[in-house]
Amino acid sequence: MAPPTARSLLASHAAVRAAASARRGRLAGDHHPPQVAALRRGDWVKLICGASFEDAADVRNLSLVYTLAGVDCIDCAADASVVGAVNEGIDVAASIVPAVQRPWVMVSVNDDCRDLHFRKAEFDPEDCPPDCSKPCEKVCPADAILLERVMIEEEHSQSDPSCGKLEGGVITERCYGCGRCLSVCPYDRIKATSLA
Repeated sequence: MAPPTARSLLASHAAVRAAASARRGRLAGDHHPPQVAALRRGDWVKLICGASFEDAADVRNLSLVYTLAGVDCIDCAADASVVGAVNEGIDVAASIVPAVQRPWVMVSVNDDCRDLHFRKAEFDPEDCPPDCSKPCEKVCPADAILLERVMIEEEHSQSDPSCGKLEGGVITERCYGCGRCLSVCPYDRIKATSLA
C-alpha cells in the first residue's frame, strides 16, 4: 500500500475536521481551550500511548495521525525522547493542517510500584525449551517479543525443533506491559518487571 500523499491527508482531515468542529462547537463567550469544552460535554478523547511504550518512532506517527483526527490529549511515557516524539508528531500535523487543534500532552509518571501500566515483560530466552512453540511472540500486540532459533555448531539436524537454542527476547522499547504473554507461556518463564 502506498503511503498517503499530502493531498489525501488534507482531504481526509477536512472530513474529520468538519465532524470535530461540529462536535466541539464553542459557546459564545467561552474562553476555555477546546479540550475543557470537550471535557464539559463528555466527549473528550485521549490517545493513550502509555507509560511503558517507548518506541519513539511509533509514538511520533500515532501523535501525527491522532492530532489530525482531532484528539484532545496524548498520554505518553515520562521519557524525554518519547515526549519529544509526541511534540514532533503534533508539529508535523500542524505543518500539514495549520489550523489543527494542538492536543494537550500528558506525561505518565509512576508513584506506585503496583501500577500495571508501569511494567515490562522480561525473560531469558535461553531458559526456554528449544521446542517451544513461542506463543508469547504470537500473542504480543506490540510485536515486542522476537525469538529466533539458533543452531549450535555441534548439532547436526536443522529440521529437528529440539536442536539449537532460542535467542532474542523482549524488545523493551516496544513492550507496554499488557501482560498477554504472561498467561500464555506454557513454561511460566515470563515475569513482569516494575519500572518503579
